[in-house]
Amino acid sequence: MPRVLQGIELKEIDLSTQLLGIPLKTPIIQAPMAAQGLAHASGELATAKGMAQVGSIFSLSTYGNKTIEEVANVSGKNPFFFQLYMSKNNQFNEFILAQAVKHGAKAIILTVDSPVGGYREEDIKNNFQFPLGFANLEMFARKNDDGSKTGKGAGISEIYAQAKQAFTPEDIAYVHRISGLPVIVKGIQSPEDAEIAIQAGPQEYGFLIMVVVN
Repeated sequence: MPRVLQGIELKEIDLSTQLLGIPLKTPIIQAPMAAQGLAHASGELATAKGMAQVGSIFSLSTYGNKTIEEVANVSGKNPFFFQLYMSKNNQFNEFILAQAVKHGAKAIILTVDSPVGGYREEDIKNNFQFPLGFANLEMFARKNDDGSKTGKGAGISEIYAQAKQAFTPEDIAYVHRISGLPVIVKGIQSPEDAEIAIQAGPQEYGFLIMVVVN
């Protein structure tokens, strides 16, 4: 809890810290949020620039409107994480994780608490349809088995329909094995799941990061 009766001057306050060895000016990082293009034409690129300016970490969602490469380009030397909505299709998982590694993501955020989409009555009433594409899904959809981009890959709706619903500790190990990056497990609520996740986490780091949801 914050302390106040400690006689501390403002000039003595320092919020800087480290996460995974990454120096941060603030202990607050940006959570992954999908489809930021709905809020502004620059979408995730503007958010990534903002996080670089404040000296903290941007997290790109699988369902972002900008590609991993685009985010990496605007981030420059500022670190970023990539959030994975895991698929039942391991070709997709391995393709998107390879993109994250190639373009310099420092960790993978694995979301484990979204087995189905939310029931959003307002969206149903308004017949809401996403007006923008999911850039990283589109990259995989354009990728053929031989690596060429011929437009013959799985359709976006097919990829979306293959979202993984049943998670096990082996999924944490799989994501780490494929990416070689630290894995942040997002969506833990129970102490029992926390213990399971810790046991499944990459042991060479000595710890596992978890995001506890409300």
